[in-house]
Amino acid sequence: MAHLFARVIAILVLVFCSFASAQPAQQPAQAKPQTPRQALLEMITGGGKALQKHLTVEIQQMVSQAPKKKDASAQTGPDISRLLGELAAMPSLRGEKELQTFDSGPILLSFSPNDKEKVELRVEGDDLSGNQDEIQLSIHVFKEGQEQSIPFMPNIVVGLKQQENIWRLNEVGGNAKLAVGDPKFFTDFLKLQQQDEQPKKASAEPAEKPERPKIPASSIVSILGYAEGSYALANPETGFTCNLAELTSGKEPGFSEMLDPQVGTGTYNGYRFTITGCDTKPSISFHIIAEPLVAGAGSQAYCTDPTHNVRISDDGRGGTCLASGRVLKTEARLSAE
Repeated sequence: MAHLFARVIAILVLVFCSFASAQPAQQPAQAKPQTPRQALLEMITGGGKALQKHLTVEIQQMVSQAPKKKDASAQTGPDISRLLGELAAMPSLRGEKELQTFDSGPILLSFSPNDKEKVELRVEGDDLSGNQDEIQLSIHVFKEGQEQSIPFMPNIVVGLKQQENIWRLNEVGGNAKLAVGDPKFFTDFLKLQQQDEQPKKASAEPAEKPERPKIPASSIVSILGYAEGSYALANPETGFTCNLAELTSGKEPGFSEMLDPQVGTGTYNGYRFTITGCDTKPSISFHIIAEPLVAGAGSQAYCTDPTHNVRISDDGRGGTCLASGRVLKTEARLSAE
C-alpha cells in the first residue's frame, strides 16, 4: 500500500517541479498511440523515466535551459536538484507480483501488499475533449475481502494534455468531502482510533505514546470552526465560545476529538490561535485566527467564522485576514501533513 500512495503523491509533486534534462522519448512509428489512461498507468507504475517522459514540453524546455552545474554566485531561484534527483530515481512498480493494471473498465490498478489487504485505484470519470482529458480517481482499501470505510479518503483528479503525440501531466487536484452530518462518519472515525489503540492495550508494559502528526494551521482553523458549531449545538444557552480549551477538552463529541490538546494552550505547530467575537449570550458569531509566532517573509495568517470559509493573508496578520483575506480554494482542509 505504501508503494501505491507514494506513487500518487509523486504525481502531485510533479506539478511544481521537473526532472534532469532529457529529450522526450520518441514512440516507434508503427506503435499504436497511447490512450490517456495508458499514459497515466505508465506514470504511476513506470518509475522516474516514465514520469520524465510525460512532463509537459514547457517543463522539459525549462529544465534543459537551466544551468547544469550549481553556481552559488549565479543562483537566482530555489535549488531543486536534490528533490528532482530523488524523483528521477523512483523505481518502477512493474515488477511487483501483486500489482495488476487495467487499460479499460472501472479499475485502473490493484495492489495487494499482503495476503489480507488490497488497494484499488478506480476510475470514477473520464472526460476526454480534443487534446485534453480529465480523469477522476478514487482509492478503495480492502481488508480480508471487506472494503474499509475510511472517512478521510480523498478523490483525485488528473488533467492530461496531448503534446507531440504524447499524453502529458498538466494538472492534479483533489477533494475530500466529509459527511459531517452523517453519524456514520464519526462512527468510522472512532473505529479507526480504536484500531490504533488496541495494540497498546495488549502490551504488557505501557508503551510511550507516539507523538501525533502535526496538522497544518489552516486545517486547525477549519476544525476549530466546525468544533464551534458542535459546541453551540450542545450548549444553546452559551452559543459559540471564545475559550480554546473548551473546544479541545474532548468533552464534546465530534470535531474536538480531532484536535491536539496543545491547541487549547493557544500555541501549536508554530502558530498562535485566538478566538474573538463571542461577546453576546448566547453568542451567534466568532472569529478564529491563526498567526505565525515568528513573523517574516512568506508568513501567512489564517482565519474563519461561522461561514466555515478559511481565509488566508500573506502578511501574517489576523486583522488583514479577517478584513481582506482570500478564500482557500480547497475542500481537503482536514488532511494532516
